[in-house]
Amino acid sequence: MRPRALTDIAEARQRGDPEENTEYANATMELALVERRIAELEDRLAAAQVVHARKTEARGHAVFGATVAKTAAISPETQTVME
Repeated sequence: MRPRALTDIAEARQRGDPEENTEYANATMELALVERRIAELEDRLAAAQVVHARKTEARGHAVFGATVAKTAAISPETQTVME
């Protein structure tokens, strides 16, 4: 996304005065959105923690990779927690 946004800015800049060029303004706004999304994803990645399902003690809670038995009035089911 970033390379495309940079290319769009360069192409729009060639079409005349950036202050009077709507394409340039749109391209710079698109780049700002891309940069903000990249920063958000970098923050989430920096805060992420690796969870080892086999090494985690659930202690009464359903955790990623845990197999839980769900009791229903009609029929019991077994599910694996993925989130």
